[in-house]
Amino acid sequence: MKIIFAGGVGEHGRNCFLLQHEHINILLDCGLKKGPIVEYPVLASDQIKALDFIFITHSHADHSGAIAWIQNRGCKAKLVMTSMTKQQIEYTGDGIYLDTNKGNMELSPYLSFSWGRSGHCDGSVWYRLTIGNSNILYSGDYQEHSLAYTCDTIRNQFADVAILDCAYGNRPLRIEESIQRLKKVVATNQFEGQRTLFPVPKFGRGKDLELLFNKNSWVSYIKNPQLKGGLPPAFADCRVVFTGSVERGSFAEQAVLDGTAQLIYYPVHMTLDDVQLLRSLNNFKHTVVFHSGLAFFEDADLNGALIPSLGDQFEVEPTFDL
Repeated sequence: MKIIFAGGVGEHGRNCFLLQHEHINILLDCGLKKGPIVEYPVLASDQIKALDFIFITHSHADHSGAIAWIQNRGCKAKLVMTSMTKQQIEYTGDGIYLDTNKGNMELSPYLSFSWGRSGHCDGSVWYRLTIGNSNILYSGDYQEHSLAYTCDTIRNQFADVAILDCAYGNRPLRIEESIQRLKKVVATNQFEGQRTLFPVPKFGRGKDLELLFNKNSWVSYIKNPQLKGGLPPAFADCRVVFTGSVERGSFAEQAVLDGTAQLIYYPVHMTLDDVQLLRSLNNFKHTVVFHSGLAFFEDADLNGALIPSLGDQFEVEPTFDL
């Protein structure tokens, strides 16, 4: 079996991994990369048309935003996702919709899989697939310490290849420290008579922040994570704090650069330390890290983990899971 890295490696966005087996072809996520120019997965026409299944981990555009794009190019694959994700992306096509928090399923003589909640947002999951004699674990966006979302922790799993979220790279992000920084900023703003505005995605970390500040009247939220279109007049008196990655060329990026807004990450992904801990708690023959730019791994000890380049191919040597 072969893995082709069609997106999400050495970059933040368009997460997409092609699994080619002699009897079946599978895509793990089908995301796009936002910016001045929208970028789509690096897939050839014959690869797209040969797909049998597309597994979607959650509704965020960097994991699901290229579904319409790939279907418009002749893809007839059946989609696999949770019912919550289907609802969030308003998908109406043919698919297999997972209604339980975790479970397992056989789709063909060559494909079976299990899944569990990944703690990233409503409906988000990780997958472990058995394809022929090969085992692949794909974390999607994974976080064990969310205040709002349950994570079915990945433990004692075997995989020939584990593809693991490492969006924060080698940055020393800890949720406890982020919470203290956010609380301090909100308290300072409140003391100075200023409200704090958190731009958040429609689905995701906003629920964590709402739980964290527990209906504090000095805290507001807007479901517009990049403040596309600028700061609405209703929030003109607020001090803006972004808690996730800002996109190139966005209002959010410019506001952070010119000092009119702050960027304090609220962790909803894994760091390299988290990845290494997960590796120690499981049996992964090979590990691939994705979802982060190469700059975030500068001087990092990857301890054998791989960071492929776009278009790279990896031959999987199957090991029977006994």
